[in-house]
Amino acid sequence: QTWLPIDPTTVRIFARPDRVTAAIRLVQPNELASGPVAVETAIVDSAGFHVTRFQAELPPGAFDAGRSADYRVGLPLDTLKSGDYLISITSTLGRSRVVRTARFQIR
Repeated sequence: QTWLPIDPTTVRIFARPDRVTAAIRLVQPNELASGPVAVETAIVDSAGFHVTRFQAELPPGAFDAGRSADYRVGLPLDTLKSGDYLISITSTLGRSRVVRTARFQIR
């Protein structure tokens, strides 16, 4: 059994036909009440234009006994032009908000 459910990579340069999935593990702190977590994924181009946004909600049942859940989203590389991009994944539970970002490039 592998420790991670995906094969992580440090590659950040992709071609349009590549299949890429962004993945994060969400952990609800013990001091926060359990509840649905809103997740927004945004892809921004080098000019600051939002080219794609995805929204999802993870219900309380998606979190295990350790209060963690994995979230994955496929990136629509075939719809992006060549260039530099920033992906951001924002999770929100009540007033608690966490943002994670990564840069990548399409050739």
